Amino acid sequence: LIENGFRKGVIYILVATSTLAAGVNLPARRVIFRTPKVGRNFIDASKYKQMSGRAGRKGIDRYGESIVICADLKQAQYVREQLMNAPLQAIYSQILAAEATDEDAEEETPQQRALQERNAHNMQRLVLEG
Repeated sequence: LIENGFRKGVIYILVATSTLAAGVNLPARRVIFRTPKVGRNFIDASKYKQMSGRAGRKGIDRYGESIVICADLKQAQYVREQLMNAPLQAIYSQILAAEATDEDAEEETPQQRALQERNAHNMQRLVLEG
């Protein structure tokens, strides 16, 4: 409902918690963080990149802006060094990790089951289309 209203131009501004903002799949010209913290802790670079990545979507806008409001110089320094200029940390698939650790286990994990179901669905589609 919200996404459709935003896409149709009925909704111009979306205010969201950090949890909702991380999952929003809407193009935006500008993303504003009222603080670089969630609760008492600073957000990490991957969360910042995920949320600020909504600004300036390729094919929709020519550019995007991410604005972080800082209460003091310590916060501004953190944003500059740890969010804007820091490289992203490597991420690893939990599905592959579950397969590697549970290879000899008799019971399959939920991740393994989901992967098997997806593969079976893809195989069915190939057979039907092929």
